[in-house]
Amino acid sequence: MKKRRFFLILGLLIAVISTAVSFATESGTTTLGITASANSASVTLPSGTGQAAGKYNGEAPTWSPVVNSTGSITAGDLYIVNMVSAGVNKRLTLYLNNPDQLSKAYSYLNMKVTVYKANIAAAPTAWTPVAGGTSYLSLINGYISFDLTNGEKYAVSVDSGSYYNMKTSGVVLAPSFFAELR
Repeated sequence: MKKRRFFLILGLLIAVISTAVSFATESGTTTLGITASANSASVTLPSGTGQAAGKYNGEAPTWSPVVNSTGSITAGDLYIVNMVSAGVNKRLTLYLNNPDQLSKAYSYLNMKVTVYKANIAAAPTAWTPVAGGTSYLSLINGYISFDLTNGEKYAVSVDSGSYYNMKTSGVVLAPSFFAELR
């Protein structure tokens, strides 16, 4: 009887320890960064005007959360992707880097992300939406992907969005993004 109790307690301890260890390995943090593959493709932050600025002239998306209320997101640019001399088509994946932190402030956070292609010949630069280049990034899905064609320049922009804010103090209110080009 004492042996059974001993093995039961030992088994429960092993289960608790292995659960804690597996949780610790799955909940690490990711550093913010931008990754670009070879073949002269680049992903940069919007700046200046024209092709370097993006669809919304380099302005970042903004909003002003108020506790226990919904709100809307003002449009803005996230990244400029230069595929003019990439040599091959690539896939851009946009990650929401801190959904765990944002979920402490927002009940939901939905951003309509669109990829625009630059008409380089136009002055000023004309940006047109890419077919199949609109998707929603949220706290639930955490990432979205788009296929980009060689020889073009793109702007990755947030066109609109909505949220419900639960708390504004002691929490992270701003999303962090990570773009990967493969």
